Amino acid sequence: MWAAPPSPDIDIAAFAAALKIHPIAARVLINRGITTIDKAQLFLDTPITSLHDPYLLPDMRIAIERILRAIQSGEPITLFGDYDTDGVCGTAMVARFFRDIGIQVHSVLPHRVRDGYGLSVAAVKKLMTERNGLLITIDNGTSAADAVKAAQDAGIDVIITDHHHCPDSLPPAIAVVNPHRPDSTYPYPELCGTGVAFKMLMALRKALRDSGFFADQQPNLMPYLTYVAIATVADVMPLTGENRILVKAGLRSLATSPGTGLAVLMRLANIDPATIDSESIAYRISPRLNAAGRMDDAQIAFNCLYEDDVVRAAEAAEQLDCLNTARQAAEQKILRSLDTPDMKLSIDSSSGIAIGSSDYAIGVVGIIAGRLARLHDKPAVVVSFEHGIGKGSARGISGISVLKILEDCAGHLTAFGGHDQAAGVTVTPEQWPQFQNAFSEAASRYMATRTTSQRPVDAIVDATELTSQLGRDLKRLAPFGVGNPEPVLTVRPLTIHSRRLVGANHLKLRMGNNLVTVDAIGFGLWEHPAAQTAMQHVIGVPELNTWQGETRLQLRLLDLDPKLDWL
Repeated sequence: MWAAPPSPDIDIAAFAAALKIHPIAARVLINRGITTIDKAQLFLDTPITSLHDPYLLPDMRIAIERILRAIQSGEPITLFGDYDTDGVCGTAMVARFFRDIGIQVHSVLPHRVRDGYGLSVAAVKKLMTERNGLLITIDNGTSAADAVKAAQDAGIDVIITDHHHCPDSLPPAIAVVNPHRPDSTYPYPELCGTGVAFKMLMALRKALRDSGFFADQQPNLMPYLTYVAIATVADVMPLTGENRILVKAGLRSLATSPGTGLAVLMRLANIDPATIDSESIAYRISPRLNAAGRMDDAQIAFNCLYEDDVVRAAEAAEQLDCLNTARQAAEQKILRSLDTPDMKLSIDSSSGIAIGSSDYAIGVVGIIAGRLARLHDKPAVVVSFEHGIGKGSARGISGISVLKILEDCAGHLTAFGGHDQAAGVTVTPEQWPQFQNAFSEAASRYMATRTTSQRPVDAIVDATELTSQLGRDLKRLAPFGVGNPEPVLTVRPLTIHSRRLVGANHLKLRMGNNLVTVDAIGFGLWEHPAAQTAMQHVIGVPELNTWQGETRLQLRLLDLDPKLDWL
């Protein structure tokens, strides 16, 4: 599981001295491939001025010119988003920008059950009866060729802003702003949907300024980065390059001026604005925003993000908190149904997990599939059956593409699509038994050739190096996530002075050597075989912990006394 730390061919002491950071923090930077002083300084400072020119995105100029014409002529403008956190954040952000410059727009978010994902012909037909003009998609539309053609045939111009991978032929929109287009030369293609929409706002503000639209001060775009930060983390995008700049600035905005609804949501989620980080978004904010689309209507999440009225914004935030509780209950109901001898045997004996029931809530099948895949280290698909059709989600694991498995099972599915680690499926009850067998057999073939990867630790350290200064310098490397994982350290053998149980199965340790003591917390490690050992190596993530006004560095334990040949 754990690989030896890299041995960089760089003078770490000199590198650290030039950056004025702890040598261990310097080593972590080097391990991330940041090996020059200039690149390291840029990584640490993340200046907002380093964002790429939005006009480098394909069709951006065409999109902006068309939006300007709509504004100047008073044409109706409709925003069409998605029901997940990325789609809702992007739609609310763009709607707020238009509101802030005095332009009224109409926002539409599809319902997960009634409408399904993305722009559809049915959605276009509904728009045709209500309002024509300009339609701007956010976080969807790249694969909606039929719907876009229906819109164009009805005289509705469509601008697509999206980040999903492109089909062989693009839809006939007047502009497809997507960094994943085959002809795109945009320097950083890993933006989320809200990130792409934010780049559109950057370009639009400049175009409006150049046209003399702003009689007074132009709107400040920094508050909108709150939405970009939440969406980027929620959509599990790499926290590297441009995303790092956007998320770091967005977290600052979220800490100081989150907006009415988000401020209430953060309070309900027990988030201290002063310490908000990417983990707060991933595990507390995003699940609540996603709960609207999963359990009810994404419009509730939109209201929380868009409304300035204190009563309406707070009401939406409280609804989200309740829906999140309902979402957790729906998950637990499914998990309890799996806790039977027959289900355990079925899951344990199969190379790929495929479960389905009419009792499963459609809004949580993706969460359950992801949990089963992580827990059992197997590809998983979970399907909810209703009205004679099954719809579900599939999740892959490290080294295994669930999309390739589904491609091998295509003859037993009505429809499927997605990417290597997450996909959606549609299957009939008649197809289901054959699909289950085919999924397990295909998973078995891929699992047989799978090579497991080891996660390298960043450094082997002595307990005396675990100082508050190290914690502060490592914190400068945040936000952490995909592409920029938390620093992991191996600490040389320590004597355990005390151990105690925290909660149901968490391990609290006080360890040390002749010079220092170190506090550590191991979530879920109380029953670890080495938990009772007198002296041991530990592997963990260093974190700053403030208690009664004193800030100290503690370890969040990942492993105890690992048997590694490089130690």
